[in-house]
Amino acid sequence: MSEELKKEITGTVEAVVFRNEANGYTILEVYIEGKKEVATVVGVLPFVGEGESITVRGDWVFHSEYGKQFKADSFEKRIPKDTSAILKYLSSGVVKGIGPKTAAKIVEKYGADSLDVLAEHPDWITEFKGITARKALEISEQIRTQTSFYKLFDFCKDRLPMTVALRIHHAYGDRAIEMLRENPYRLCGEIEGYNFAAADAIAIESGYASEGRERIFGATVQVLKRACEVGGHACLPVKTVIAEVAELISIDAKVVAEQEKEFAMSGEIGYLHREGGSLLYINEFLSTERGIVRLLQRLDANCIRYDFSDMDAMVRRVELESSISFAAEQRTAIFEAAESGVMIITGGPGTGKTTIIKALIRIYESMGCDVALAAPTGRAAKRMSESTAHDAKTIHRLLEVEYRDDDGGGTVFARNERNLLDEDIIIVDEASMIDMFLMLSLLRAIRPGARLVLIGDCDQLPSVGAGNVLRDMIGSGAFNTVRLTEVFRQGSESLIVTNAHRINRGEAPILDRHDMDFFFMRRQGGDEILGTLIDVCINRLPKTYGVSAFDRIQIITPTKKGGAGTESLNRLLQQKLNPPAAGKREKKYGEVVFREGDKVMQVRNNYDLSWLEGGKERFGIYNGDIGIIQKIFESQSYMMIDFDGREVKYPFDSLEELEHAYAITVHKSQGSEYPIVLMPITDFPPMLMTRNLLYTAVTRAKEMAILIGRESALTQMVENAQESVRYTGLQSLLEAANGKAD
Repeated sequence: MSEELKKEITGTVEAVVFRNEANGYTILEVYIEGKKEVATVVGVLPFVGEGESITVRGDWVFHSEYGKQFKADSFEKRIPKDTSAILKYLSSGVVKGIGPKTAAKIVEKYGADSLDVLAEHPDWITEFKGITARKALEISEQIRTQTSFYKLFDFCKDRLPMTVALRIHHAYGDRAIEMLRENPYRLCGEIEGYNFAAADAIAIESGYASEGRERIFGATVQVLKRACEVGGHACLPVKTVIAEVAELISIDAKVVAEQEKEFAMSGEIGYLHREGGSLLYINEFLSTERGIVRLLQRLDANCIRYDFSDMDAMVRRVELESSISFAAEQRTAIFEAAESGVMIITGGPGTGKTTIIKALIRIYESMGCDVALAAPTGRAAKRMSESTAHDAKTIHRLLEVEYRDDDGGGTVFARNERNLLDEDIIIVDEASMIDMFLMLSLLRAIRPGARLVLIGDCDQLPSVGAGNVLRDMIGSGAFNTVRLTEVFRQGSESLIVTNAHRINRGEAPILDRHDMDFFFMRRQGGDEILGTLIDVCINRLPKTYGVSAFDRIQIITPTKKGGAGTESLNRLLQQKLNPPAAGKREKKYGEVVFREGDKVMQVRNNYDLSWLEGGKERFGIYNGDIGIIQKIFESQSYMMIDFDGREVKYPFDSLEELEHAYAITVHKSQGSEYPIVLMPITDFPPMLMTRNLLYTAVTRAKEMAILIGRESALTQMVENAQESVRYTGLQSLLEAANGKAD
């Protein structure tokens, strides 16, 4: 909304109806000056309490259930001056530790000076019953904190959203304004929502030089951070950084090059020399890759080797007990795992990876070893449990992710280098999905002497998060790796598996079989493709097989944008599968309407969301988790979502992390399998018309894959072996540590 179109109201806060302490989202009842009416005001309004005078800027909106409301974009607060306003303010609960009775006593004694006394002379209020010296200091700190926030907010007004100002205040407290004035670029990369553009606006007003060192540094952090968030890169080539920084701030590339050299020499920016082009990093990212190398080396060197004669006898016993005979590649994988601290097993669908996992479990448990199974996502862990009849956890749960309100809050892993995992063998499936930050956390928690077995398909798309860990480990040649190529589930059993391998080899898939589990429906125009896709999803499959788009059918597509993208498909499918109805509550967030009964997906790891399991509170809903909206509670600003049996209280302030999931991207489908997969095949952006994207999509189907579209587009994808470059230095670091450096 433009500044000139914003409206403004001024009044006194009559009541605080709701407040989220973490992010400041608040619902107020405000008595409007001069109008003798009370308005409901909603927005990010931290520390505002009853009795205070505020001026709020924004606009009037109409809520379908609660009527007319004023949605705040910004506000100004005036600390209450007269005794009646101060009494109401202190009695409201906005200052913890002071209730109505104590507030009345304080105001009776100190009158209009009460707030100054609380802030500057906390020892004076210890005479009141229940206020100890420690409590008085805590009250004083609260008053000071609120005052410093409002000073910061005034400084940031019209430059930053209130939510970002609040995050800066949480991080730096009284020092926030000082830091922003001294070097506004310093916070780039540290505070969510505070980007280079925001820093630049503050710096220009403060007279910073356009070619100044601090500005170039801020732009460099912005370029590297965006490369991580958008492309999954751990780093970028030096030449790329110089070009992008020069373009971002419109200065000569030679000036940028000189500064980048200085940043690297001073250690402010990470630098890695390698043949083919040196790389620049945010320091944390380079430390992450180096930490992975160090811990992998330690783990591989310290494991106990087993006697092969004993291992051979155990393998034969497993074969007899299971009535199977391991293929040569499978036997090699099992034996190599006995000889390796770090072992990698990679292969496509139907190559027997699950059979190997079950064999390793039986062998190691028969030796008295404790085995842990894990996977990056909840769906992958669930599938691993079902296929092995052995408990499997997400990596986050294995590491016991938890929320702490000390040290600034946030989430941590309880299992780490100071509290190591107890298990002797850690087997991780879908390892291609593990990003570099999660891999480092996992390695920190594995005790020296234990074993790590990574199992995955390195031909699939890389992790959504930064890095390319599995491929880099394989490419370095530093660890025992077995690539499974023999397919056991093929031919008359599964055309999905046969075609997946044909696609991976660059061969045309078989499209003329109509009695199998892989179907190609030829359609030409975009409308024809989408019409058939929708019809198959909501009519043909449900009528023929009794299945539903809410559980057994999943549409996946390469892109978010365009007619065949998730945004368009989700709007169409929501209208047909879950249309508006009387009594069905909704919540509009931006241009998206969430409705009770909607199928939704979490698109970012959120370690703070919790649910109950066996009477114990568990934390974490992760990127790719799919759920159904059960109930929406507008007045309390949350909805209940069922994520595969985990009932989560989902606050409205986290809705930016939620998307409809009637259709999802191929990238978001990684690590999951769906009984039936539908996919449109048409002209997507060139970077998405690739073999490994198609291969990843087809391998998501467990029982049936249905592709709908143009055969020429399918052929183009099969023949295009190019992959998007993902810049990392992990392979080079592993090669150097393994004596293969240039």
